[in-house]
Amino acid sequence: SGKLTIAQTVAAWCSELGYLGASFFCSRDNQECSDIQMIFPTIAYQLGLRDCRFQEKIAEVMRQDPDIQTSLVSH
Repeated sequence: SGKLTIAQTVAAWCSELGYLGASFFCSRDNQECSDIQMIFPTIAYQLGLRDCRFQEKIAEVMRQDPDIQTSLVSH
């Protein structure tokens, strides 16, 4: 838990300075944060909030290939 706390603190600091595009922290203690299937949508969502062009491209790719999220994780 100490390493996770340090990582979250550094990420928060970087976010405040505008250096962090997105983050995802894995944790055995939190079921939501231990699901590998959540990494892509979490990062894509956070990056989309920062840049509407990125959001539009992600939406376009998802429309063209709705299964891309699960196919990325399975490889």
